[in-house]
Amino acid sequence: MNLDITDIKILKLLEKNSRLPIRQISKEVNMSEPSVKQRIEKLEDNNIIKEYTINIDFKKLGFSLPFFIALKDLKIHYDDFSKNLEKYSNISKIYSLTGKYNYFLKGYCKNLEELEEILLELKKHGEAETYLILDEIKNNNLL
Repeated sequence: MNLDITDIKILKLLEKNSRLPIRQISKEVNMSEPSVKQRIEKLEDNNIIKEYTINIDFKKLGFSLPFFIALKDLKIHYDDFSKNLEKYSNISKIYSLTGKYNYFLKGYCKNLEELEEILLELKKHGEAETYLILDEIKNNNLL
């Protein structure tokens, strides 16, 4: 799908605030509400807009220990590995990588004991290296 400047403007507005009313978007892009609605539906139908989500401050929920875990040399099949990780709700993202490590996990724990429990389980299946996130320096929208 080829995007024009109006599509990009709509995406920027929704990326900044996915709850922005169509009325407000139509004013910002100088287009009728039905036209904006139609464009958004087309962006959704083409999976350019995959979901509408929120950005949660996990520290305010008591998850004061954000982390990354890099994994390599897994001894089990990926499907079994990912099924095993489903029990850890505090692992929020799993990335498949090229390079030294095969997988990169991002998550949030309330304390070191929770993190240690996850690490003990992961180390049964391969080599794991942990990185504690001290601060998020940049979290900007791409558009």
